[in-house]
Amino acid sequence: MRVLNLGVFIMMCWVFFACKRQSNSGVDASTWVVYELDDVWTFNAPKGTRLIYERGIDSTPGYIILATNDSLNLEFDSGFESAAMDTVCNLGSEMVYAKQRIARGNYKYLDKPDTLHQARVDTINGLAVIMILPEKAGTGTTEVSISNCNSNRWLAIYGKNIPADKQELVLKIYASIRQAKIK
Repeated sequence: MRVLNLGVFIMMCWVFFACKRQSNSGVDASTWVVYELDDVWTFNAPKGTRLIYERGIDSTPGYIILATNDSLNLEFDSGFESAAMDTVCNLGSEMVYAKQRIARGNYKYLDKPDTLHQARVDTINGLAVIMILPEKAGTGTTEVSISNCNSNRWLAIYGKNIPADKQELVLKIYASIRQAKIK
């Protein structure tokens, strides 16, 4: 019984300190609101964020303006997949597909002599994503790319030369992306 109580105590301490550390991150998302993108995707962002849609030929491009003085802008593009994957459609197959895209170096076009990027596969709210981050914050592209085989839709959101003090804000926005119910 003592071992069980000790285990519960340790777990409670871990949760307390993990939550405490998270709240000191500098980005307060408690007043954020939900925005809808292209009737397919939702994300949370600070109140007052503006979406500007551009005309696309085979996709829906646009801008996410995060600051009232237009100092922090993200670009997005959303559309339909041109071909379905050859494998079973589930999170595992989407993760494999994303890893193959990274292995092929699909993000290397962003690299310049003084600007290198790292790409990794991750999940956000049950969706397989490719995260691309510059090796040096403030120089390069910060991007999230999602290709969902269940809905046959894709989304890319990216920002260029995001200042180091705004990088966490952008990553929290990326972490809030969800696929809306298809209407």
